[in-house]
Amino acid sequence: MLYEQSARSMLSLLIGQIVKNDPKHNNGKYYSLTTALLQTKKPYIIWEVYKAIKYYKPEITPYLLTDKEISVYSFHVLSNLSFHETNISPLIQKGAFKLIIDSLVDQNIAKDIFSNIIFQCIRSTTSEKFKIKGFAQEIIDNNHTRDIESSNLLRNEFEIYKLPHTIFTEYGKQKQNLFIDYLVSIYELIKSFDSITGYSNGILEFPYVKIDLFNWILELRLSQKYKNQSNDLDNLPARICDAVLEIYQNFIGKELVEVDDLWEIKKVIKIPHLFVKKELLLIIDWGSIILELHFQKS
Repeated sequence: MLYEQSARSMLSLLIGQIVKNDPKHNNGKYYSLTTALLQTKKPYIIWEVYKAIKYYKPEITPYLLTDKEISVYSFHVLSNLSFHETNISPLIQKGAFKLIIDSLVDQNIAKDIFSNIIFQCIRSTTSEKFKIKGFAQEIIDNNHTRDIESSNLLRNEFEIYKLPHTIFTEYGKQKQNLFIDYLVSIYELIKSFDSITGYSNGILEFPYVKIDLFNWILELRLSQKYKNQSNDLDNLPARICDAVLEIYQNFIGKELVEVDDLWEIKKVIKIPHLFVKKELLLIIDWGSIILELHFQKS
């Protein structure tokens, strides 16, 4: 009954009160009622919980970050909180991301779950830096600088994070970097998500996010700093280059799309309009991709 449209205002009020009055400790768990609401995975309920946390209880977010089932939801909540000093936001996101990784490592989470959580967090901050926010140029530039910083901080945290145990290599004892074990899994997750944004008017937007993510893991794989740890990833650069070429070919080769005809109130097939924004293309560091494509094809 509470899922009917007419009952949503009552449901919103109820969720707000549950979150607002959720005790810190309950049956050995932190904020168990809020956690249970997020675990329903019902979009409207999750949205209302987001709003309730933001307005009533933002301080509970760190406790929710350590639960593998809702850590990504909690990261999104934290990312959308408002701070008086906007430059604080990237540092808070970085701290939240490190807390998530620490928790996943301590719990020895399965690789597929671990990879997906890491991917969702990094994909989220990557997507933000390719959005135009605001109208005045100064506001756009400030938001853009902050979003790029957030993305870079998360990527750097993932890159430098070391596993607690020691490994023995031909170079001696050392701590292994976490990302080595997850690079292939993250490659598969990047490859599988739909990257080309299509609009009902027939406009197709260039897949900036997917290309940027592929470039990021390509740079990690090619980095000389980790050469002695990544011997099992020799074929990954070629796979990344093939995936990038496929994305580009799918974008420019799209011949027909389904669009809304607002006069006839029906779907019609038309030739798409390809949309590429130069300012967003320049965010991507194309050097590694272009050099590796040249190397692979030579």
